[in-house]
Amino acid sequence: VTPPPPANSSSSINVEGEMIPKSQLERTAVFDCAEQHPGKPAKWCNAAPCTRGPACQFAHRLGRARPVTPPPPANSSSSINVEGEMIPKSQLERTAVFDCAEQHPGKPAKWCNAAPCTRGPACQFAHRLGRARPVTPPPPA
Repeated sequence: VTPPPPANSSSSINVEGEMIPKSQLERTAVFDCAEQHPGKPAKWCNAAPCTRGPACQFAHRLGRARPVTPPPPANSSSSINVEGEMIPKSQLERTAVFDCAEQHPGKPAKWCNAAPCTRGPACQFAHRLGRARPVTPPPPA
């Protein structure tokens, strides 16, 4: 039987089974989580780089480089940010990704990786014009 992890205290936080002094951690939302759930160990942030800042629910050591990436370019009326690359709308199939780009201008779209994609115009992902996108019939009932 494994003993329960040590409870968080006022001066340290249990991060993955190791008691880390709060003075060695960045002040993030993990402090509040540790107080609300004293018996639950926190986890280290594995985002590289973490862009959540003080809202991050995970632990970060003080002094460790945590570069913040600039926000992705916003979608415009003539192009859509697809995974960090601005693609002219004229090069994309008209799918639901156009509406998503207008509703969430700072959020990059993703390429559709379905092979083949059967969602047609309802697909929430980007498709380049002219690329073969065979549609398979639905499986027999």
